[in-house]
Amino acid sequence: MRRQRIDLPSFRVRAAQGTAFMVTLLALVLLTFLGLSVSVISGTERQIGNNQLTEQRVFYAADTGLSLGTARALTTRNLSPATFTLPDPDPSALAKRSEIAVSRFLEINRQPCNLCDVANYGQKQVSEFWDVTFTAISGATRRVGPGDVEVANKVVTAMREFQPWQDADSAKLQRLDPNKGTFETYD
Repeated sequence: MRRQRIDLPSFRVRAAQGTAFMVTLLALVLLTFLGLSVSVISGTERQIGNNQLTEQRVFYAADTGLSLGTARALTTRNLSPATFTLPDPDPSALAKRSEIAVSRFLEINRQPCNLCDVANYGQKQVSEFWDVTFTAISGATRRVGPGDVEVANKVVTAMREFQPWQDADSAKLQRLDPNKGTFETYD
């Protein structure tokens, strides 16, 4: 048997070499486009995460304002508006801070205190105690940089029930005398 040699036309060999180059170039362009897309998407996701973190910080700052107002009302009977400034706990931050404004605590409900009889051991109360519900609004603003640029703002509204509540003008310190079973009022 004799082998026969088959010659392929030369144009097919040159076309195959050009096709490999084009496929490689196309794959390189697609991978570059894919890499740039992932880079843009990850940068956008990072910005979204930073914005959510800022919004959470402002929300919790407004909630802290309500807690500070509540503590002030309970300890000093001061129901007037107040403002607070919370510096950023992050030392690398560029002059970031949260400014908090708490409204006046407004009384929306007052009724006799149903816990006072228990607290007074069933005896008649020496002074008037109440179950009082207040409402208040706290707004927080996050400011950044030397120009005090506002980057976020949140408002929180809450109702707080204080019981037993004694009005500021009638609030006097009282102590139970265990020997007599009565209350003594003193300054």
